[in-house]
Amino acid sequence: MKSIVLTETVLITDTMDPSLTCQSYGIFWDIENCAIPSMERAATVVQRVKQFIATKFESTVGQRPEPCVFICSCDTRTLDARHVEALNRYGVDILHVNAVRVPYKVDADCKLMECMQKFTDHHRNTNPMFLITGDIDFAPAIRAAKRRGFQVILLFGGNASEDLKHTASESHSYNSIIGTEDMESRSNNARTPSGAHSSAAVNPQLIPLQIPQQNLQLIPQQTLEPNPEIDENKVKMIEEVTGLDRHIAIEALNTYRGNITLAITALIDN
Repeated sequence: MKSIVLTETVLITDTMDPSLTCQSYGIFWDIENCAIPSMERAATVVQRVKQFIATKFESTVGQRPEPCVFICSCDTRTLDARHVEALNRYGVDILHVNAVRVPYKVDADCKLMECMQKFTDHHRNTNPMFLITGDIDFAPAIRAAKRRGFQVILLFGGNASEDLKHTASESHSYNSIIGTEDMESRSNNARTPSGAHSSAAVNPQLIPLQIPQQNLQLIPQQTLEPNPEIDENKVKMIEEVTGLDRHIAIEALNTYRGNITLAITALIDN
């Protein structure tokens, strides 16, 4: 993967250890969850995020290290061509993922989690990670990085759960940073009642491994078809993220018909 050197940088708040010595850091953007607002330019969003990060980091530890990676993962066919061009121009690596599975976002999420894992494999834990998402499915990846001593700073979207925010080392509003919080608040007022739940918010427990009835109702039917083939990459990723044995990873994948996000979420003890 290509390393990117940017000129302005990182997000860390007053809760950060002032003695932290950081030479670099990584930014991982779930751009399908925390999207570029329709009335904003991609360049403006990137610049605001980078400026916020740089200002907060410098005020806390007196440094301005540069990022070694700034990555987003998505099906690029769903992005405006102008956004793609601007993201590339402003130092954001776009990892294209074919959206072929249901739910369609699963593959892009897995790719971004894989990049986070590689970052922890190849960098010292004095180099923080910045994750832009509001998706609870990233909670296991955050925990895995923190277990290895990394600080994970979350820039959360408008629908982020409190559980996700508390999982991170610290958290900040993405919409506030890019200046669209007022629009998000008005949009939230028109959404479904507070009693509604999403499949990502459900936290099933596998003791023993079973699909809870509420998850069974919420998982799209396409994911419940028999899936006898085991993807070794998924097995390895579950082992890395959860620290559990191979046979447990395989059992979880079989139970959730190959849906890695549900399998990991179920295996992680909140």
